[in-house]
Amino acid sequence: MGAESSESLWFASNPSKRWGEAFFLLYTPFWLTLCLGIIVPYKLYERFTELEYLILGLVSAAPAFLIPLLIVGKADSDKCWRERYWVKANLWIIIFSYVGNYFWTHYFFTVLGASYTFPSWRMNNVPHTTFLLTHSCFLFYHMASNITLRRLRHSIAGLPKSIRLATEAAWILALSYFIAYLETLAISNFPYYEFVDRESMYKVGSLFYAIYFIVSFPMFSRVDEKDDEQWDLPRVAVDALGAAMLGAVLTQRNLIASMASAVPESSVLMVTVSLFHAYGFLFCLKAVAAGESALIHTERFDAKRALAAVGQLQTASIAGVREHRLHLIRRYTSCFLCGVGTQRVLLQPLI
Repeated sequence: MGAESSESLWFASNPSKRWGEAFFLLYTPFWLTLCLGIIVPYKLYERFTELEYLILGLVSAAPAFLIPLLIVGKADSDKCWRERYWVKANLWIIIFSYVGNYFWTHYFFTVLGASYTFPSWRMNNVPHTTFLLTHSCFLFYHMASNITLRRLRHSIAGLPKSIRLATEAAWILALSYFIAYLETLAISNFPYYEFVDRESMYKVGSLFYAIYFIVSFPMFSRVDEKDDEQWDLPRVAVDALGAAMLGAVLTQRNLIASMASAVPESSVLMVTVSLFHAYGFLFCLKAVAAGESALIHTERFDAKRALAAVGQLQTASIAGVREHRLHLIRRYTSCFLCGVGTQRVLLQPLI
């Protein structure tokens, strides 16, 4: 792994980063074969309990820390552990993937009706195994992004800046969606990750998932990329947290329009989106500011129950994501066209 030339168009000129990228790429077939080549095809998971699933996650993720710690590359032999690229890469991915799993996974639960049904110990209703496997996956995705972005930049170095930026942006968009869609497709044979609408998960879910990578790929590539600008661990941690927050912000283009929409005073607003996210929370603040009554939908969204509540509680508007509106319109189009009782319902717009 130390044989790559410093003039490589694919790998970093920084020896420590070059070694780290090569290691993570070579380590990927191990956990990938274990999960998708052995356990899933042979359905070994059918006999797994919480303990076996946790061990699977640990066996997949732990080598990313243990191997470079025990087998020190030549490029890292004279460096303090905190200055080694593999340490920084692991820290960045730990923070970014943890925030994504702990908070943003619930979008798939509430919007697309996704659920993990295999036996597992959980954190915020997300299996510990998922946290661990995500770390391994994200390391591979971001190393692949690093080397392809670097190769692309070498190829277009002579072009005008505007064309270079447009080309990089197009590649990041394409790679992000490709990886998000491929992962969704890859786990389709695992029966204990279920969706209410699998087609929407492939299309809408993959697009939403890709937003993480649209933000993270270019940000992660900056770590130790310049030979004269070595990052310390605090900077790595802050950058990873910033990437996680920015990924969430990109899903909220509708906030200003939603907050600005006019709703009659003393009306009832039904909130069907999760309150752990800024979008749902701001609708509650909006209800207070406008003197409305807020009806909080605390369980998984159900179009039939939501429509019944509209009639019973004289709801004037529903704050929901696009998929909620689609479920309501598809299944109860006639009710909405005719109004519910004597009232008409305003579905808060998303842009």
